[in-house]
Amino acid sequence: MTAPAPRPVVHLLVGLTRGGAERLLVDVLPATRRHGVEPSVLALKGWGPVGDELQSVGIPVTALGGRGKGDPRPVLRLLGELRRRRPSLLHAHLFRATVAGDWACRWAGVPLAVHYHSLAGDRPLWHDRLEGAASRRARARIAVSAAVAADRAARLGLAPDAIGVVANGIETGRLEGVPPPPAGRPLVAGFLGRLLVEEKGLDVLLEALARPGTEGVRLEIAGGPAEVAQALEARARTLGLGNRIRFLGEVPSAAGVLAGWDLLVLPSRQEGFGLALLEAMAAGRPVVATRAGGIPEVVEEGVTGILVPPGEVAPLAAGLAALAADTDRLARLGRAARERVEARFTAARTAAGWSALAAPAQTAGRGT
Repeated sequence: MTAPAPRPVVHLLVGLTRGGAERLLVDVLPATRRHGVEPSVLALKGWGPVGDELQSVGIPVTALGGRGKGDPRPVLRLLGELRRRRPSLLHAHLFRATVAGDWACRWAGVPLAVHYHSLAGDRPLWHDRLEGAASRRARARIAVSAAVAADRAARLGLAPDAIGVVANGIETGRLEGVPPPPAGRPLVAGFLGRLLVEEKGLDVLLEALARPGTEGVRLEIAGGPAEVAQALEARARTLGLGNRIRFLGEVPSAAGVLAGWDLLVLPSRQEGFGLALLEAMAAGRPVVATRAGGIPEVVEEGVTGILVPPGEVAPLAAGLAALAADTDRLARLGRAARERVEARFTAARTAAGWSALAAPAQTAGRGT
């Protein structure tokens, strides 16, 4: 019996810079081929480093060359690509891709899947209206966590079961070679991500590091933009932390920086999921993070890390100090973290969930 032809699925991104959603596709899309899917990627903006990474793992990528939010040309080019390719599904990631994909799919007669990667946060009401209309017309809707699903359903006026949950997953093999942290030196905590000071709680992190009891903790911050890093560095000097913090800028991969870290710290005030959590845990690093958004769905309190209230300095400082003083606990949490990722958050598991969206009889997440 002849095997059915692969179902072509186009994934639509806004850009090809290194963000959580973009990095996720590099790990997950190759694994969707095992489920009869032939993936490709379109990006509304121009080329970026994630385009190179996707092509290196065999995923075709086309940048539609948009310049600015008001540029209509990439949306028209998207319509042309859909009419030419006739995919089984357009899988849109993030708000702008959802709105553009909804318009193009209606004109091209292509089914749409909407993927919510983050909490909506403080945004204009018209964003909710546009995303809500697109979501109601979509064949399927998925979120990276139950927290994101509940947030979107409430904001967009959808039924509680209208959005399915497919947790993010990573290719754990790329973190297997990360060596244990060096022994006999002060504990090094690391932050990895975009430097959104309020959202990521970086102001709280600096204050926590200045508290008594954390003198034995060093901090490295990886991410950009550079001007935010410079402002944080100035604040660190004001707090007397200049010799305990290093700013690494943008880094090409998590593995390179995790090799020098004992743990990951993610002090977010809001967080849909936190892909950096999986990368750190897969490398055997425990986490000190907040009970914000989807983080408690990833980090098991007391087993793979320490969770503290968002926005509070003292508990964050206490969590860092506790692990700095207990290397046995640090190692135990790190081993459990690795096991949790391998059991629940692999690229293979995520690929299976994404691939089901392209099945002709797809019904999950259709409620309104």
